[in-house]
Amino acid sequence: MYLGFFILKNQNIMKKKLLFLTILLISVIGYSQTFTVQNSNFSFMFEITSPSTVSLKFYTPSDSNPYNVVIPASVSNGGTTYTVTSIDNFVFLSKAISSLSIPDSVISIGQFAFSSIGLTSVVLPSSLETIGDFAFQNNQFSVLTIPSNVTSIGNGAFIGNPLTSVTSLPSIPPSITTTSTSINDSFHSSGNRSGIDLIIPVGTTGAYVTDPGALWTGFNTVTESTSLSSLNFEKNNQIKLINRNNGLEVTSANSATLKNYTIYNMTGAKISQGSETSISIGTLSKGIYIVELQFNEGRLAKKFIK
Repeated sequence: MYLGFFILKNQNIMKKKLLFLTILLISVIGYSQTFTVQNSNFSFMFEITSPSTVSLKFYTPSDSNPYNVVIPASVSNGGTTYTVTSIDNFVFLSKAISSLSIPDSVISIGQFAFSSIGLTSVVLPSSLETIGDFAFQNNQFSVLTIPSNVTSIGNGAFIGNPLTSVTSLPSIPPSITTTSTSINDSFHSSGNRSGIDLIIPVGTTGAYVTDPGALWTGFNTVTESTSLSSLNFEKNNQIKLINRNNGLEVTSANSATLKNYTIYNMTGAKISQGSETSISIGTLSKGIYIVELQFNEGRLAKKFIK
């Protein structure tokens, strides 16, 4: 009797363990599934990371030609729509790209993600929080803006670029690597930042540069810009860029008034400029552009697609 009870009890325990392991395996498999989204000239492979989010795992072009790459903010698979929140390691490493658009849903960018792809300009998304090691090394852009939500910039993240100006929006300096003895410095391969100007929000020189342990040192000049003192300038003034068929409409609230705008293509070439809030783009070729909006109280750069 006792032996039978012991065997039955052990069987029940084993069934519970098997049930637990089965549920665990199903949940792991569910979050490691991948699917592919095909475009005309290239494909993206995404990995499901949660019931509502995915990470971009692979970019596969159809040939060696450079393409205008627009990473989507969301993708659908099997009746479910997922938000793209991360770019994985090595995704675009050494791939030929003519222009790049990263959506305002991306929170993290992995190691070597956009390394050696020939970028002449880059607009980082406002949602971005972490930038991985060597993420943008060996490209061709000279001007860089760090979004206000960034907290961490990895080793060598921007080395090998002809940087002349870095604007950092966070009021709390992101963690970076500062060294003069290896390629791990976040901004220069030998740690020599003497050719780079640093622009930071008003009242942050201590935290960035002069306080004990400050890491944002060695730059050519350090400027506290009043236009960066309000990090919520866009939100507080309800600034919107509305993209219509052949035009852009700039709207704002409170005392923010548009003074002028300049449109650039993704190679950094100036396309047009003016001061009107209704901007005609009917003559532009299809592609990705950046419009710099200069207001009386601040400045914004926004991407748009024609």
